[in-house]
Amino acid sequence: MVVAPAAAAGYPKNVATVAHPGPAETAAQFCWRVLADVSRSFAVVIRELPHPLSDAVAVSYLLCRIADSVEDSSLPLAQKQAQLRRLPAVLDDPLRSEAFAPQTIGGTYRELLSRPEAVFETYRALEPRARAAIHACVAEMCGGMAEWTGRTIETVGDQDRYCYYVAGVVGKLLTELFWVYGLVSRQVADRLAAHAVEFGLALQKINILRDVRSDLEEGRCYWPEELMRKHGTGRESLLDPARSQAALAVMDDLISNVVPYCVRAVQYIELLPAARFKLRSFCAIPLFMATATARVCQGNADVVLAGEPVKITRAEAKRIVLKAKLMGWSNAYVRRWFRRDVAQLARRSH
Repeated sequence: MVVAPAAAAGYPKNVATVAHPGPAETAAQFCWRVLADVSRSFAVVIRELPHPLSDAVAVSYLLCRIADSVEDSSLPLAQKQAQLRRLPAVLDDPLRSEAFAPQTIGGTYRELLSRPEAVFETYRALEPRARAAIHACVAEMCGGMAEWTGRTIETVGDQDRYCYYVAGVVGKLLTELFWVYGLVSRQVADRLAAHAVEFGLALQKINILRDVRSDLEEGRCYWPEELMRKHGTGRESLLDPARSQAALAVMDDLISNVVPYCVRAVQYIELLPAARFKLRSFCAIPLFMATATARVCQGNADVVLAGEPVKITRAEAKRIVLKAKLMGWSNAYVRRWFRRDVAQLARRSH
């Protein structure tokens, strides 16, 4: 599971359809087309970034999705780990990339996985410092995924360590790319780095909160075993309608746990220069969609009982996008916005 904005109504998390290429489609054109297929909501915010940063972020996201697909696949454990460890090695080697064939995995990202070499080619066209930052992120992510696949998330600390590999490293990568493309100074990038990991963890922990049912149905569970035991439940009974109150109690603990990470995420946004309003809205939109998602999840048994993930409404998603674009440049406004969100979560938990 790689970090992405929490899905809103009308913005599906994964789309299993195959878009049809136009004549003589280039590798870069394929990447932009398939980006909307794998995450419509994230494609929208990436397109708002200035060029060529937008290209680098789009490619980074697709590479993370390839890794994500391998991690979530039904391949035997040893094969899955081998594929994960192979991915970083093929990025800079066109000859070796031909041997990387994740399309055999299948799953929701079949269009992306049908042509991974187009993503690798577009990556290789980026400037050297961007490639180095992306390679470091993908290598650390894949190494961590290979380590954690098949393991149980026993404690909150385990969840943090897992989320670091699938999302915290993405926060580090984005910070480095902001500097590589000259949108922040090295000094600002170093200050951002102090909050970058927590920014990624905040988004990923809320995704884990929301997606518990679909994860369990696919044989995965990222809710810590210790918290489930504390409330007298476990992965085998978490979806039992008769035990939904226990599941909601676990969810309250997980929401309390994620709030400090959201605080650090807001501090990350505040460090971005006010003049770089596109960077600020790019970061604010997924954060406030995530906090809005936490609000609709809290106390909502549909998180574990409904067949579809709980989502914020399309109208709320549009409001978040509009507010982030119009007022995201203002630290005072962002702070007030966040305090209102957290206050609502605090009221519901008491």
